[in-house]
Amino acid sequence: MSRSIRFTPGQILAFGHTKRGQEIIFRLPQKEDVQALWKFINKIVKEDTYVSTSEPISLKDEKAFLDSRLSGLKTQHAIYITAWVGKELAGVCGIDRKVSGQRRTPHVGKFGITIAKKFRAQGVGKQISLVALEAAQTGIPGLKIIELEVFGTNAPAVALYKKLSFKQYGKLPKGLLYKGKYMDEIFMYKNV
Repeated sequence: MSRSIRFTPGQILAFGHTKRGQEIIFRLPQKEDVQALWKFINKIVKEDTYVSTSEPISLKDEKAFLDSRLSGLKTQHAIYITAWVGKELAGVCGIDRKVSGQRRTPHVGKFGITIAKKFRAQGVGKQISLVALEAAQTGIPGLKIIELEVFGTNAPAVALYKKLSFKQYGKLPKGLLYKGKYMDEIFMYKNV
């Protein structure tokens, strides 16, 4: 059985490099990151890439989201990793224990990732995923399964998840409405 670790906001977990040779710092968020996180998510929303919302996020909502991530870190129900290249936020990745009204699924975590357009295809996604998966094994005690949903047309993401040993367990045909078109939603999982 792996040892449980308590992480702290702002803690650096790892270092890496983009394919261009830029240093990446992988660390846990802290309250001071809220502006950068808010600008990051709204840039992604404006781009209308493969994210669950197409509506801008208010600063108030982003603060609440960050507070929930920091609370999850404290209670050992969540891991949320930020990737920084210099002072630029390159990506975020999180794993949350399914606890909200789900007494029978505390061993299951939900995986999510978003990478800034500038840093896609630069190895950031794979590296931040590996850091998050490793941190979740010690930072979320009792975690046994990690699941995710992905847009069926997001081939780079599906390929990454397969490299990370996620397996498809289902598909909801036309389960997502994206840019006015219905597309499949793919469900994947990984044992940890």
